[in-house]
Amino acid sequence: MHIVEMLKTEGVAGATVFRGIAGFGKHSRIHTTSILRLSTDMPILIEVADLEENIDRIRPKLDEVINQGLITEEKVKIVFYDSDKNK
Repeated sequence: MHIVEMLKTEGVAGATVFRGIAGFGKHSRIHTTSILRLSTDMPILIEVADLEENIDRIRPKLDEVINQGLITEEKVKIVFYDSDKNK
């Protein structure tokens, strides 16, 4: 939650956290959810949507808090954003 709270404080347009049910990384060890154990090392994806200049502005702050992981960047076209249909 620290990263999501930091993104909100920085005024990022939106962020969503997804928790994986299975995955593996650079050590090729498969991590899965299990009834018998609650894993703290499950894959997590934080998807952030904002303008390129805002992403560039917060990237150094992400570098400070992310010790290991993978950051990917994709250009997206936001088709519908505002949920207020009365506008």
